[in-house]
Amino acid sequence: MYPRTSPQDQATTDLIHRLRNQVIPRARAGSGIGVYIGGLTATNADFAQVLTSKLPLFVALVVLLSLLLLMIVFRSLLIPLVAAAMNLLSAGAALGVMSAVFVWDGAVTCSAPAAPARSSRTYR
Repeated sequence: MYPRTSPQDQATTDLIHRLRNQVIPRARAGSGIGVYIGGLTATNADFAQVLTSKLPLFVALVVLLSLLLLMIVFRSLLIPLVAAAMNLLSAGAALGVMSAVFVWDGAVTCSAPAAPARSSRTYR
């Protein structure tokens, strides 16, 4: 079976998930037959799922190791904590967190201009 849509299309990914979660389990119920979905698109979908699940662990490990290394080198707590916060901010920016915040209107209150102040005096 080949999808009619392109490999990078969301409909193709939806087809893979629908086949794995609905169609194949019903078709092989009670038969004991192993059914697998293969191909480049399925491999890419599986790889993306594995990477997405491991990403928070990877970022936490990098931040923790940099925190420990900086604590040993500088013998301080403030500098490593600031550096860890900067690592998290830069990783978040690289991964599009700022874009997501603005797309989902989460930062409207932060970026909205303040109302002009009123003054009772008149300057000439």
